[in-house]
Amino acid sequence: MKKSTTLYLLCIFLFSACEKDDTLSTPLQGKWILTETLADPGDGSGEWKTVSEDSVAYIIFNQDGSLQTNLYPKMEHYRVKDSIYLEIGITSQKNPILYRYQIDQNSLLLNPPCIEACGLRFVRTNKDLLNN
Repeated sequence: MKKSTTLYLLCIFLFSACEKDDTLSTPLQGKWILTETLADPGDGSGEWKTVSEDSVAYIIFNQDGSLQTNLYPKMEHYRVKDSIYLEIGITSQKNPILYRYQIDQNSLLLNPPCIEACGLRFVRTNKDLLNN
């Protein structure tokens, strides 16, 4: 009896270890609206500028690693490297671009690779962004 129980538990463990998880689990998933931008001209005078409410700039991080945005239409997928860096894949570009990111429940800061200070601030939304 003891051997069969051990064998049974071993089979369950092996089966669950081999199970493939095709989904990403990240707090990035969801819809984000751009609220502020930062672009420094190189002299340290750059300031965060509020984005006009007329123009809805957005990014949507999908569970399968794809993304949709009207900011940079050639962005097509993402991968979270760790708690600081995010890779963004660009259409027709072999290597992804490395972004720094900070996230809390309802806000996201993306810092593209810039020589001078630059950044994008977003807030989470539930709006239907693709039909606007």
